[in-house]
Amino acid sequence: MPPIEVFIPCVLKDLPTLRLAIEGARLGSRNPISRVTVCAPERDVAAISAEVGAAAFVIAEEEVQSPGVVALVDRIVPPERRNWVVQQLLKLGYVAQSRSQGVLVIDADTVLLRQRTWLADGCQLLAISREMHVPYRDHVRTWLGDRVADSNVSFVTHHQLMQPGAVRAMLSCGSGSDRLKAEDSAAIDVGLRCWLGAADFSLASALSEYHSYGAWLTFSQPKQTARCSWGNVEPRRLDASAEFDELRIATLRSEYPEATSVTFHSWKRGSYSLGSSDLSFGRLDCHLRVASDVPPED
Repeated sequence: MPPIEVFIPCVLKDLPTLRLAIEGARLGSRNPISRVTVCAPERDVAAISAEVGAAAFVIAEEEVQSPGVVALVDRIVPPERRNWVVQQLLKLGYVAQSRSQGVLVIDADTVLLRQRTWLADGCQLLAISREMHVPYRDHVRTWLGDRVADSNVSFVTHHQLMQPGAVRAMLSCGSGSDRLKAEDSAAIDVGLRCWLGAADFSLASALSEYHSYGAWLTFSQPKQTARCSWGNVEPRRLDASAEFDELRIATLRSEYPEATSVTFHSWKRGSYSLGSSDLSFGRLDCHLRVASDVPPED
């Protein structure tokens, strides 16, 4: 099976969970990991580098994001949503410029708990969820058309394996340009701006990089895609505090034996508790079988 990269965008507030996110990515992949890259605002790079040490390469957002894309974000995205949108653009932009066969993209607050084969023999796992957010589907419809948007599942799962060739093909289709190559930075920028420009930012959550990629891959490569359950759990807010720097993957696996990932949202940190019978599994996708490999749907 081919080696893959790991890409994790983050900001300083993500430091409590970043170590676990990196560890979970390494332990959660049967594919060899060729490189782990953490991407952060330039002002945060030194602090994050000191935290992760040799576990990851830390690069500045400015190495991935072009001034043209940044200017468009500043012009059309409401200030309170800009950081969220920038992180999505970083994921797509980094993957589009990668020469790897696959990049496992993970949110910095999400810890993978189970091993999976992400890419093998030209087929990739695609994580799905039942929590459909209609504006994400509408954005794909505006950008890529009805056929691509026609999906009854969501792909917003806090992580996805993304194939650089598929991301470049998606951006090419969305911008009407010729098929992109990794070195076509100007054309990739055009594709990213078209993706961004198709969103309705009068809505609080107008677009999703994960849903866009999943919808495109389902449309363009259905026979090379194997769906797998999200299987994510988010502990609900409790009075007790968990010490993130003392948490271990083994502990999380023991506490959540049926989950494949755990997400610690930043606005709830300091209020999580493990080892309680009063944990909420409201975000665990109970509609789907938690499995390492699920055959693609016809």
